[in-house]
Amino acid sequence: MKKKLPAYVVLLAITLIAGIVLGGTYTITKDPITAESARKMEEARKAALPEADTFRLVRETTPDGMFGSASAQGKVGPVYVEVNMDPSGAITALAIGDENYAETPEYAAEVQEDAFVSQFIGKKAPFAIASSNDSANPADGYVASVGGFAGPVAVQVTFDENNVITAFSIGDDKFSETPDYGGKALDPAFAQQFIGKQAPLTLDDIDAISGATITSKAVVNATNKAYNIANATPIDAVTGATVTCEAVVEAVNNAAATDTGMDWCYEGIKDGQVVGYVAQTNVKGFGGKVEVIVGVNRDQQITGISVGGANFSETAGLGAKAKEAGFTNQFIGKDATESIGVIKAGNPKGDNDVDAITAATITSSAVAGGVNSIAAYSSGLIASLPKPPVVMVKPDVTYTSSSKGYAGPVDAEVGFDEDGYIVYLVVGQSDKFAESEGFGANARSTDFTDQFIGLSGDVTIDEIDAISGATITSEAVVNSVNKSYKKFLDANAPAEQAPASNAPVADASPAATSEFSGSSKGYGGPVQITATFDADGKIATLVIGGDKFAESQGIGDKALDPAFAAQFIGKQAPIALTDIDAISGATVTSEAVVNAINKAYDKFKAAAPASAPAASAPAQDVPATGNVFSASSKGYGGPVQVTASFDAEGKITSLSIGGDKFAESEGIGDKALNPAFAQQFIGKQAPVTIGDIDAISGATVTSEAVVSAVNKAYNKFLGQ
Repeated sequence: MKKKLPAYVVLLAITLIAGIVLGGTYTITKDPITAESARKMEEARKAALPEADTFRLVRETTPDGMFGSASAQGKVGPVYVEVNMDPSGAITALAIGDENYAETPEYAAEVQEDAFVSQFIGKKAPFAIASSNDSANPADGYVASVGGFAGPVAVQVTFDENNVITAFSIGDDKFSETPDYGGKALDPAFAQQFIGKQAPLTLDDIDAISGATITSKAVVNATNKAYNIANATPIDAVTGATVTCEAVVEAVNNAAATDTGMDWCYEGIKDGQVVGYVAQTNVKGFGGKVEVIVGVNRDQQITGISVGGANFSETAGLGAKAKEAGFTNQFIGKDATESIGVIKAGNPKGDNDVDAITAATITSSAVAGGVNSIAAYSSGLIASLPKPPVVMVKPDVTYTSSSKGYAGPVDAEVGFDEDGYIVYLVVGQSDKFAESEGFGANARSTDFTDQFIGLSGDVTIDEIDAISGATITSEAVVNSVNKSYKKFLDANAPAEQAPASNAPVADASPAATSEFSGSSKGYGGPVQITATFDADGKIATLVIGGDKFAESQGIGDKALDPAFAAQFIGKQAPIALTDIDAISGATVTSEAVVNAINKAYDKFKAAAPASAPAASAPAQDVPATGNVFSASSKGYGGPVQVTASFDAEGKITSLSIGGDKFAESEGIGDKALNPAFAQQFIGKQAPVTIGDIDAISGATVTSEAVVSAVNKAYNKFLGQ
């Protein structure tokens, strides 16, 4: 009889053969499985943020560590960084720059070299640039300085262990702010308000000096610089590239945050611009972990959500319904800057609330918590994005004027839109322009001139950030712009009508239906208003906003609340800030509204005719129904044009939306072309506000553009 092989030998042979087969199968299927997983994740991101064409990783957390990326404004453009960290948060690798890296060549390359980069390796954020001008002595306080209106503004700050300010002083021997304005920062009462506040601060945390926003910002920024010095690892800047190095530090600090709670986050990109963010987090549901993926667009609205994950184990027929569209679709279009609540069926529900799944409140609340977490994180990223570049459009007619600067005449070529807002500005084209290089000559830079775009022509020096060390040149530009604005007004003044023969002369004021606009610099940009006044100069109507409105989410943007505007109605112009209830924490925005109203009132007074037609003269007919007027306003992707007609009372009788340059986002902003959207305007009394219609979910900018264009068409109807 043949001997049988021992059982263990047979088992070993089977194991070896199975291992070889499984190994081969894994090798064959590994790449297809990885590719399929990547494809599904790309689809999930696209479903959550449909506006985006491509996605770039911003953050990822794995068992081996973390990855983060971020950008900050450098000297020439955005400075992008990628950071790898170990599980403790210590930086293991840092890459600086991408295809958009455009810093000054002779210095920028050194910032990317190991001598600079190695300072971050093995250390944890935050970081700060070490400077010989800033001291770091906890016993005496931390000293830091930043540029103000007329020169450097220094602070000396002492913090306790919780970063609460315990001692604070402002100014050194280089302090040179304007005595009646920025100089008020030396008043002990101004410094006293910083005591007891926890750093870092924003301008909304303090009462800014009236008429000296730049100085007030400088004090806050210097305070935060001192805070960074107190808490950060010092980094030596590359000689000659301090601005770029500071941008790297800012970006690294943002990228290296370790407490985000996100599994991963991608930025969505379309046409080279960030249009929003998609992120994933895990929350604890009733049966275990629940994976939540959410998209938030640049308008701070939720654009998509998916619920599930490999470990999803919520109860079938109850919590499992959290994956169904009937539940998740409730979140789409919600405001990402406000917490979303979960309401049981039958209870009153607010605009930012969703209905809970019946008998699955725990699961419903868990999902909402995940959505809120992602929304808050994404909103912070959106708030830190660089503002889109200012696009100047040179109109067919421009006006050039000059004023005396520091070394000679300072000329400005200015273009205005039909409402008198600045759309084009070029400074220093004359061969007589001779302002100092490095100071007044900076008036030619777009960093300076872009500030004027969107402001009404009657600019004040307080509405722009003057060039450091070149106040005289800055004022000369303002004066030249205002001279050009006067030329614009003169060129567009309506022809005077002769009074009727033998008619008695009577005083008259512009009709309350005549609208007057004005703008003033707020915290984030120009704050525009449109107002009407009665015969006595009392405010009859008021609309606050404008295409370039960019005040802080949840603070300054409360100026758009109709209740804020309503308190101005019936008040006699000109008004003062003390005449109204300012927005808490947004004094700068509130002052901008007041200043803009007073500018509009000045236009109202200037428009008052010296005499009026005879009382017996027949009243002018209102344009007949059927007259068609076209106008456009800037949307998200380009101009949004409307064509409208009005009845004798100014009610909208027809409206078409579009235009050959219409380029709003597919599937979102282009819903403005849906006849049902236009139909809701029919029968409404012009001018309209965004609150009069149902805005397109996820496309507030487009909806506001339609409203603005309709009101421009209405102004043409009134003035025909």
